[in-house]
Amino acid sequence: MARQPAIVRLAVAALVTVAAVVALIVVLSSGGGHEIVVVTPSAEGVIPGIYVRAAGRPVGHVASAKVTKDHRARLVLQLDDSDWPLGKDTT
Repeated sequence: MARQPAIVRLAVAALVTVAAVVALIVVLSSGGGHEIVVVTPSAEGVIPGIYVRAAGRPVGHVASAKVTKDHRARLVLQLDDSDWPLGKDTT
């Protein structure tokens, strides 16, 4: 059975969201925003430069996306100061 592209994108987005909740998060304050490092099992279609959105509006961008030695995706997200601190329910 062939997978539908929308289903695959939805599954990847859900996986990234779930992984972000349980991922190792490192926060670095640098005056020009905040970096969050997320390690997730998969991030298919995520490329550096794409926007990070919250409630439909851009709040930052993906600074880098790399594969770790254990074949996981390591994403560095650069978030704007205006959207800091993140709420407890952020995923």
